[in-house]
Amino acid sequence: MQELYNLGGRQFILAGLPPFGCIPLQITLSGDLERGCVDEQNSEAQVYNSKLQKLIPTLQGSLRGSKIVYLNAYEAFTVILQGTNKYGTFSSNVMIPNLYLAKWTPLRSLILHISFL
Repeated sequence: MQELYNLGGRQFILAGLPPFGCIPLQITLSGDLERGCVDEQNSEAQVYNSKLQKLIPTLQGSLRGSKIVYLNAYEAFTVILQGTNKYGTFSSNVMIPNLYLAKWTPLRSLILHISFL
């Protein structure tokens, strides 16, 4: 971020982590026969996101004139997972692989969420 700031960047979006425990590969690797999200991985993502959010004021203070916004990718992805019928799919197991195969990123998740509104 410092390098972008040095190049003239003043507005930044820091994206948090999504619920990685809900990615089909992670669900499969967990061996859970019920095919549920891996809670431990999701908890770790939430801890990281909390720390990132707390760091933003410090970062913004050290980069004079900057504006840093936190993008809650975890929440955006969760909204998609919980509303799969609303977005035209029948289960999260159908929707998530499509996102994963499309080289899913937190920003892509948010863009997909917004595009469905």
